[in-house]
Amino acid sequence: MKAPSVAAVVLSAVTLLSPAHAKANEWFQGGSLHASSVHDWSRASYANRLATSADWALASKRVEATVRRSGDIETLKPFAEQLLGCIDRIASTDGIIDETHAIQVASACMAHMGW
Repeated sequence: MKAPSVAAVVLSAVTLLSPAHAKANEWFQGGSLHASSVHDWSRASYANRLATSADWALASKRVEATVRRSGDIETLKPFAEQLLGCIDRIASTDGIIDETHAIQVASACMAHMGW
């Protein structure tokens, strides 16, 4: 059985605090690039890259605390978009780092952004 993503866990907590429940297939759901290479990342859909970025962003204690304090999962979206943009910029190297794991690029981006 597949473990729930970090975004799903935080969403569950936020949903319990909120009167409105999230709809299925939200922007933060369905990320499947956690173990992908930069090559695969670069060819994935924006929605998949965004959802995966959301999971990775929530791995940051600072980001997670910000989302929890807000009580709104939408607080996560700017972080996910910022991380996605950073990964995309680094990934656009004409194949030079295609075999690198995308999570390594994400980690470097998060460190650079101070998360």
